[in-house]
Amino acid sequence: MINHDALMQYNILIKTSLGFEKIVATRIQELDPEAKVLPEPMNFKGLVLVKNGRFSRDELVEQIARNVVEAEKIIPIDKATIADPNVICEEIRDVVTEKIDEKKSFAVKTTRRGKHGFTSIDVNVIVGDCIRKYTGASVNLRYPDIIVYVEIKRSSSLIQIG
Repeated sequence: MINHDALMQYNILIKTSLGFEKIVATRIQELDPEAKVLPEPMNFKGLVLVKNGRFSRDELVEQIARNVVEAEKIIPIDKATIADPNVICEEIRDVVTEKIDEKKSFAVKTTRRGKHGFTSIDVNVIVGDCIRKYTGASVNLRYPDIIVYVEIKRSSSLIQIG
């Protein structure tokens, strides 16, 4: 089983239908033989983790989007840290101040897998408040300019600002 430190090296998370994880992993390996690909990380079905090889992360994301039809959602990871809302707040400061300015609106959407002492809504509120303080941006839950995705898998969190 993969541990938290090993998980931190991956920079793309793919969501797929259950049972398609190995197919997605194989197709990505065909696109980029140097990529590191892990289907069903921590035994979570429907997920594939990727660390780009030959291509840049963003180029590989584009290649996957064009060529791997089984990849239902492709999430480029901007930050990886431990699964604690307060730590996430501290760790994302640099990334959010680069990507979100005071003229933009945002929303935080969290998905959790595993057992935690907090809910997805707790993460949305705590992380959203930190982003608001760091950037001066406003929260807009209906039509945000930017969505901050927080994917929590057991003790790890993977964050995309996009």
